[in-house]
Amino acid sequence: HKESDFFRYGENITVFEWNSLNIGLATCFDLRFPELFRILKFHGADIVLVPSGFYAGSHKSEQWRTLISSRAHENNLFVVGVNQPKPYFVGESQVSSPLGYEIDKLGEQEEVGIVTIAPEEVEESWRQMPMNKLIRSNFYKKYDPYRD
Repeated sequence: HKESDFFRYGENITVFEWNSLNIGLATCFDLRFPELFRILKFHGADIVLVPSGFYAGSHKSEQWRTLISSRAHENNLFVVGVNQPKPYFVGESQVSSPLGYEIDKLGEQEEVGIVTIAPEEVEESWRQMPMNKLIRSNFYKKYDPYRD
């Protein structure tokens, strides 16, 4: 089936504070839109939580892992992808660091994991790759083919 036949996209950017961390929310489909994660970062997110039903299929496991690590690294934040297990979904819930490496990953079946993250890694990655100084935001407006 085609998910877009059943679901609508959200209308709001959501970032909330919990235990001195700012947590953004996205869905599994959102992983394919890097600009949403950039917006969440600029709204103050240190972590993006991605509750998911990422369907199983050809190359889907690789796509899942790559997208989570990419969104984390390119935006200097943690990404926590929590996915439903096999047989219908990929499973493999994963936490990726702001430096783009996988902190922990679960298997394909239902599991529970506890991960300790180092919030200072957000600041360290920001020092190593200061997006706010390096981003070429002037190109977004100029070359956006979807802008009126």
